[in-house]
Amino acid sequence: ASEDPSIEHIAGIIGQDPSMTARILQIVNSAAIGLARRIGNPFEAVQYLGFGTVRSLVLAAHIFSSFSVRPGLKGFSINTLWRHATVTGMLARMIMRLERSAMADVEDAAIAGMLHDIGKLILADSLPDRFQEACTMAVERKMPLFAAEQEVFGATHAGVGAYLFGLWGLPSPIVEAVDVARAARRRV
Repeated sequence: ASEDPSIEHIAGIIGQDPSMTARILQIVNSAAIGLARRIGNPFEAVQYLGFGTVRSLVLAAHIFSSFSVRPGLKGFSINTLWRHATVTGMLARMIMRLERSAMADVEDAAIAGMLHDIGKLILADSLPDRFQEACTMAVERKMPLFAAEQEVFGATHAGVGAYLFGLWGLPSPIVEAVDVARAARRRV
């Protein structure tokens, strides 16, 4: 939030957290970024990704680390969810930049992209047996997970995520983007 953030300072903070360092390096070296060479330290990663991207990643990583999903839920992988979240966030950022949107809107879109499926994490963490039921139902009936969630919970992971973000006071464009994803899925 500083007016003049230092790459060295931010990289130093990230470098003190092994989990965050690993995630930042994993993202910057991913196929989605497509660098010609591997980046091996937080300074270069922050320099390449930029402050906005790093801020989004730190927020998402903090939220993801707040939950402890029990291992062994069939049809659910927190690592797969994290990869999907980071790629979605990067794609949202790229699209908004291509549309020449204001930087605040670019960052909101990136954060919304990264956090749009956080409701899955909430359901898997707090109601694992029922979430497992929804995952199994989706596979067995060949239906989208959100439809199975609606049957099992009476709500979808997008609705749960949007509700939580509203409670947390996240900016309304982020809450609305997650909620719009829920509305769009209902029409499919």
